[in-house]
Amino acid sequence: MTIGNWIHHTFGLTFIEPAEVPDCFTQHLMTKCPTDEKLVKHCDYLVDNCISDDSVFSPALWACNSTNIRLIANACESFHLCFNKKPHQTHQHKIGRA
Repeated sequence: MTIGNWIHHTFGLTFIEPAEVPDCFTQHLMTKCPTDEKLVKHCDYLVDNCISDDSVFSPALWACNSTNIRLIANACESFHLCFNKKPHQTHQHKIGRA
């Protein structure tokens, strides 16, 4: 497996249950990981920051067992997608009449 293919497979972690992410990463992905110094650093980063339960971005924040996930390219698109789903209300300013 090439390095690019292996990294591509790590994106699939998004679609599994958060509790299964650490085991899937260590038991399935790491067993097929190509030997490369930079990739080892990348894996260490993923484990420390995204894979372990006590990481800064734990799997509970980003993993979801759903095919209905709408992947958004950037923060602006994400904001507008959520904003446009919310019901809009017009503000009617009340003018005091004496």
